[in-house]
Amino acid sequence: MDREQRQIGKHISVAYRMGQIFYDNELAPFSIGSGQQFFLVNIAQAPGITLLELAQNGYFDKGTTARAVHKLEEAGYIRVEADQEDRRLRKLFVTEKAGPLLKATRAASRSWQDALTQGMTEEECALAEQLLERMAENAYARISLLKGKRENEWNK
Repeated sequence: MDREQRQIGKHISVAYRMGQIFYDNELAPFSIGSGQQFFLVNIAQAPGITLLELAQNGYFDKGTTARAVHKLEEAGYIRVEADQEDRRLRKLFVTEKAGPLLKATRAASRSWQDALTQGMTEEECALAEQLLERMAENAYARISLLKGKRENEWNK
């Protein structure tokens, strides 16, 4: 099959959408959706992370990150504290209430990964991860070029 007939983007998109449905279903008892689970897990892994750092970790814009953090805070799963040295910075921490949700999120993640890699060898799983990582890096590089072109056009 030649490059023009490949539908890699379609397959990635389908897997992503199916994953959203899966996580929405698994996390429904906690009243959060697939959109918030990434943020919660990253806050748990890096207590005191800032909104900007959280956005950068997932290549999200600041608005999307702020909305997700607000939902988690409203639900009582995280708390937001002002930095002692720079009051403009908001540091994020998980609460005790987040414990069962984090456990469910990790279990859902393992289950989804098992579903995605069903019938694949360890070598195939490792290769798939390497290739997807490279594709993500390529996508980021392409978008960075587009943003750079726009900024240069606006600065004329």
